[in-house]
Amino acid sequence: MDPLADLRVFAAAAVLSPSVWWDRRSILEMVRHYKAPERPRLWLDSGTQEGETPEAVIEDLRLLRDALLQKGWQEGTTLHYLEAPGAGHNERAWGTRFGAVLEWLFPAP
Repeated sequence: MDPLADLRVFAAAAVLSPSVWWDRRSILEMVRHYKAPERPRLWLDSGTQEGETPEAVIEDLRLLRDALLQKGWQEGTTLHYLEAPGAGHNERAWGTRFGAVLEWLFPAP
């Protein structure tokens, strides 16, 4: 079973404030095993003030970014990466940047 099979269905995905820490960072292993040729557009971000240990959240986010880059995503083309300064883990923070998320994932022709 391919845990990232859904990426072959969608042309784009927004990944805001991912819980990279969950299940001992198993998402990193899933990315490492991704074999499909498709590289859907991904928006990956997190606020710099998320959780009880914001530094760890950003460290995990960087690990996920690096894993995606190693699998062929390209920053600026198929991957948008953002560490949102001062943003927390809440709807207000996500809403503030969601317009930019949509514009990047679905650029005007």
